[in-house]
Amino acid sequence: MTSKPSSEELLDVVREFMERDLLPALSPETARSSELSLQAAQSVNLWFQCKIAINILGIARRELETRQPLEAAERQRLINLLGEAGQLSEAGELDEAGSLDELNRRLCRLIRNGEIRDDSPDLIRHLRATIAGALSINNPKWIDQPE
Repeated sequence: MTSKPSSEELLDVVREFMERDLLPALSPETARSSELSLQAAQSVNLWFQCKIAINILGIARRELETRQPLEAAERQRLINLLGEAGQLSEAGELDEAGSLDELNRRLCRLIRNGEIRDDSPDLIRHLRATIAGALSINNPKWIDQPE
């Protein structure tokens, strides 16, 4: 069952309200023009907290939108990198490759043991893609930064 508005739409409405209506009312410029210094300090603090909340709402929105495809792509890259589409269980049956956390732990173990070199081009491609995916959620502005 789907409900309207969606979680994404609700996040967008709150974020837009905070950016459009609340943040300008709390701006440091407005606070500096205030006669009461305590009130001005509280206004600056509220402005800063509002900016943080707006950023968190943006992260939550982007994560809802992109987390599943990013995790699926990371999982597939790990399976390819580790060379395991699945492993035989003790009973001789084919198990799935494992969760994303399990695959990452396996990769760490192989790097630690020297079975995968830390300068491996495949590993570097995987890490760059994984970091780009995380940045697309946490701070997409950093993706377009020159190296």
